[in-house]
Amino acid sequence: MAQQMTPVDPRSIPIGKPLRDPVYARDGTLLLAKGQIVPNVQSLERIKGNGFFRPSYLETQLMAELPRLEENTRPELLHPNAPPEPEKPRPVVGVVGKKAKRTISSSRVLRVTAAGGTESFNVVLIGGLEGKSLVISAPERDGKLVFVKEGQAWDIRGFSGQEVFTFQLEVTKVAFSPFPYVHLSWPTANAVTRAPVRSTRRAVCMLPCVAKVPITRHSLGKATTELEDLHGMLLDLSDSGARMGLGRRLPPEVESFELAFRVKVGERIRLIKVDAKVARELEPAGDHEYVYGLSFTAPDEETWFAMHAYVLQQIVLELEVPIYAVDD
Repeated sequence: MAQQMTPVDPRSIPIGKPLRDPVYARDGTLLLAKGQIVPNVQSLERIKGNGFFRPSYLETQLMAELPRLEENTRPELLHPNAPPEPEKPRPVVGVVGKKAKRTISSSRVLRVTAAGGTESFNVVLIGGLEGKSLVISAPERDGKLVFVKEGQAWDIRGFSGQEVFTFQLEVTKVAFSPFPYVHLSWPTANAVTRAPVRSTRRAVCMLPCVAKVPITRHSLGKATTELEDLHGMLLDLSDSGARMGLGRRLPPEVESFELAFRVKVGERIRLIKVDAKVARELEPAGDHEYVYGLSFTAPDEETWFAMHAYVLQQIVLELEVPIYAVDD
């Protein structure tokens, strides 16, 4: 049975003080965790969406099983406390629209290099007409356009799903209005090479998580090891691993730990607990100074299916959002 949600007046959410109760979106997505401090009104306004809500009761089985997971709120969902404004009809669901505005699908990002050159540039695949032409954004270097001329050959590299595609095309037209873009010849089937680069599909996400990490401390000549909960965010997820962002660096001796997070597939929410192994430390991403590539160690069948279903759902949602469906 669906949990009953009660609207919350934004003016009742304290600014600069710990929250007594968590605050949710209409669909049950956690916006503000219990004990979290909202720094200013602007923060609330950024996550206002379609309003704030609280469940009619807070002690659900899920929260009891992982009580501290509430504290992991998305950084972009810190809302400022502002007087409520009348809601305007929105033809696009807020969360989906925001995702379309924030990120570009990896399948639309191409890496281009002038034939015989060494410098590569990221461009966006704008579209194309089958058998005629592909249209890409004009390559740039440090915010300035790179010289491109008609008749020039460019090596193209693109990633989609689990494969990387490479091919060479000729520049057929360069245009600068209403924005700089380039027409390329259409790739023939025998000119495109493809190679597998991943064993599983992965989806970009923003999932709060808890890593139960063994921490060793030394005192009076003795070493003791205790489990400590480190709160972070999963930045992408597959059924075999993830990319996790943390606010602090993992101790060098930590090689594996238990990872807990929740996924929502359809209208069902499932708590995931998996054994994760640190594969490597990655470059910082956004607000996350420490980012790690993780591999999962033999998740049970139900857990694997839940993660697999979530990944496919996110990929489908990304494909369903048209390029023009963005928030104001």
